[in-house]
Amino acid sequence: MLSGLGPEDASADRISDRVAHDLRRLIITLELRPGAPIIETTLMQRLGCGRTPLREALHRLVEEYLVRSVPRRGMTVAEIGIFELQQAYEARQAIEGLLARLVSERATDQQLDDLDETTRAMERAGEAADLFDTVQRDILFHSLIADAGGNLYVRDAFRRLAGPTMRLMYFAHSHGQMIAQTYIEHRDVIAALRTRIPADAERVMRTHIARAKERILQKL
Repeated sequence: MLSGLGPEDASADRISDRVAHDLRRLIITLELRPGAPIIETTLMQRLGCGRTPLREALHRLVEEYLVRSVPRRGMTVAEIGIFELQQAYEARQAIEGLLARLVSERATDQQLDDLDETTRAMERAGEAADLFDTVQRDILFHSLIADAGGNLYVRDAFRRLAGPTMRLMYFAHSHGQMIAQTYIEHRDVIAALRTRIPADAERVMRTHIARAKERILQKL
């Protein structure tokens, strides 16, 4: 599809990418509050964009579960609460449990080393890190696993959950959740992947996600 874009269309696409990135960050960091109505004129001014790229970005974020569209009632920032947590983490356990199995069988040593480095970077940043940077490092770890699984359909299913996951992480860290337990569990996941035993890798990943869910639940 991209190969057919003319110069003007390509430029518009880049603008909508930038608008989607900026809008995604505003939602993840709760600067746009859950349930808040989407007011296009306000966002156009805030993001420095026109109506067309904003609408393209909004429709993209609907696909990522960060914006909710209700026919004849407009758009709102998606809610965040216990129901959303239960739904997202139930899906994560299924999807990432499968990914862990695939990675244990298919990942190269370099891909596993990249997971180590991502975890070390998170540890080096520590508790003083910018919260958005923290959740980005966390989701990067899981994104690398999604890529290493070698199945684009499962990877894309994970990617659609990345936005809601980051928003829940951000909420929990902004309400006092410590970072250390996350990278400790990431090390456990890497160790399980290195065993090349699919059942063990899936079990450790599912345990990690279940524990992460409980930590967030304590902050909601």
